[in-house]
Amino acid sequence: MGADFSGVRVHDDAEADGIARSVQATAFTAGADVYFSRGTYAPGTSAGDHLLSHELAHVVQGGRGASAAAGPVIGKADDPAEAAADAMADSAVHRLQRQATRASSEPATAGARAVESTGGTGAAAGTGALRRQAVRAESSTIRRWNPFKKLFGGKKKKPVTVPNAPLLAPSPTGVAPRSTSPVPTSPVPTSQVPQPRVSTEPEPQVTQEQVTNIPETQPHVTGEQTQDTVVEQPEVQPTPKTAKERFEEACDPQTAPPNKTVAKSRMDALRQLISTFSREEKKSIADDGAAMAIGRAHLGDLYYMSLLAAVDMAKKKTKSSGTKVKHHLTGAEADEFITTNIEDYPHIKPFIAAAVSAGKKGEGYVASISPEDWAIVYGVEFPTDSVEEEQSTNAYASTKNKDEPAILHADRGTPSTAIHESMHRYAKDDVLETFGFDLNEGMTEYFTRMLTTKNATPTKDGGPERENYQDNVTFVRGMIRILGANKVDQETVLGEIYFEGKTEKLEEKFRAAWKAKDSTITATKLDTSWASFKKHLSDGKWTKAERLLPAA
Repeated sequence: MGADFSGVRVHDDAEADGIARSVQATAFTAGADVYFSRGTYAPGTSAGDHLLSHELAHVVQGGRGASAAAGPVIGKADDPAEAAADAMADSAVHRLQRQATRASSEPATAGARAVESTGGTGAAAGTGALRRQAVRAESSTIRRWNPFKKLFGGKKKKPVTVPNAPLLAPSPTGVAPRSTSPVPTSPVPTSQVPQPRVSTEPEPQVTQEQVTNIPETQPHVTGEQTQDTVVEQPEVQPTPKTAKERFEEACDPQTAPPNKTVAKSRMDALRQLISTFSREEKKSIADDGAAMAIGRAHLGDLYYMSLLAAVDMAKKKTKSSGTKVKHHLTGAEADEFITTNIEDYPHIKPFIAAAVSAGKKGEGYVASISPEDWAIVYGVEFPTDSVEEEQSTNAYASTKNKDEPAILHADRGTPSTAIHESMHRYAKDDVLETFGFDLNEGMTEYFTRMLTTKNATPTKDGGPERENYQDNVTFVRGMIRILGANKVDQETVLGEIYFEGKTEKLEEKFRAAWKAKDSTITATKLDTSWASFKKHLSDGKWTKAERLLPAA
């Protein structure tokens, strides 16, 4: 070719293969860099020599020793530069074949085999394949993606539209004319020249460059292949989205729900998604203030409570020194504590087992939250509470939110608070709805203290007793004497009232106890006593309520 190719860099590694395949090209040239797809850089074979010569011709066209920074080139199937490169490649390969013929001392059969391996009669066959490609492509713009755009810069250009026209014969300056003489069918042996080693490996197939229309300026690319070759592009697997990304996408729309029903529906959909996340993935969302704010905007403040619990929010307690320490059990830990220690109370165990079978649990429904989140959700649950009432509340189980999440202030309460709040979740709301908040808390505390000490250790092992709802639990401990003849019977009936919602049993036992104590009591007096007793329970007037119980 009359050129110095010492500065040319050939790339045929995995990265070059990936770039070439991404542009659906066999090979392409960028300045003095030539890139080959896997298996196509095969010097010493007819197809490999022709492809290499074609690309080197483009290097010559771009300027001797040019670099990739010279800028990309748009090429078309009928581009004269392509035809000129083909002509230069044909000429170079033809000369190589003639040299090989003169140097070879193989018999005629070896020469025939060499001709057969090219797929035709010498260089003319390879040229024919390239020309067939050009005819199929007609005047469409070849798609050329520029893999060096970010490295070398470059602007997008509109595709060049070329009218259909017959292909013109190239007339490049300084290029040797194509020889029309046929390749000899058998080599001329020469005893003075040693026989060259002939490769028995099959020559690599070269691929055809796809023709399409993309308005992007790209580096000069060449594609060559036989007519039957099909290039299969590797399927690019999308990068899996993180749990946080999927969560944020699910929080659409970012507008407050118009009512509780819509808010509940949105939370139900989110809970299904969140239930597929691992504990680590939930934590990544819980610890991300921006992600939680997106969830709050989607759900509104009432069902933001549910979200706090669903992602297992577990904020640590901030000590006076500023250090953070684990204080509350998580919902899952409370579940494990309750189901483990209830084994020591076989008469109460069936109530817990039935609740668990019904899907009741603390995991996903208990949250230990920061003072900032507490300020948001407490006001929704108790909008009329005074500052003193708010500051005296360590935790609560929501009754306005259908999910009934248990919300714990991270800096308040004791390690056993989560057990008390989880106990609420194992029970029905009938006691609360029939007799009010105070008696409901008294019964909850009764069963909580049955299992745990203040520090979340088993009661049977000893330890400091819990101090919460002391008046409430004291009343319940005195009242249960009317529920049965012994403690097991009494606690069993109390369990039916609290866990199963059989509130009518309290009235039945109240009337039966009075009749057993005073057989002469009238129905009217009994009705009046019961009505007064129930009202005092609802008002939390423990002393007055206790006076209406029959004497022990």
